[in-house]
Amino acid sequence: MAREDDNPVARAAAKAAEGVEQRRRAQQEQVADFYARQDGLQPTPTQDENDRAKVGAMSLDDLDNKEDDGSEWQDEGTTRVMTARLPGNNPYETRDIDSGENVEPRRARGRPRKTEE
Repeated sequence: MAREDDNPVARAAAKAAEGVEQRRRAQQEQVADFYARQDGLQPTPTQDENDRAKVGAMSLDDLDNKEDDGSEWQDEGTTRVMTARLPGNNPYETRDIDSGENVEPRRARGRPRKTEE
């Protein structure tokens, strides 16, 4: 009688279950990272503050004494996004655009050409 680990269907199912678990862990890490970044944020300015700033009624003290809202700096956000776009960080299998084939895409028939009269 064949052992269970010799069964290719059982091995494929185990590998698929492992892949699902790995994707679930990666998703949980990303969600935890998102909430960690959102944790220290402060709310946006009130409508009153926006209205006073628009008409120039805010004093210089009001403008200069704004607290840091706790959001990440632009450079950190750009680095995080661009790192996620690196070739090795894509969890999806996609077609390679530069596959080496120089085949023009087949186009459907369009309107007939105008004849010169």
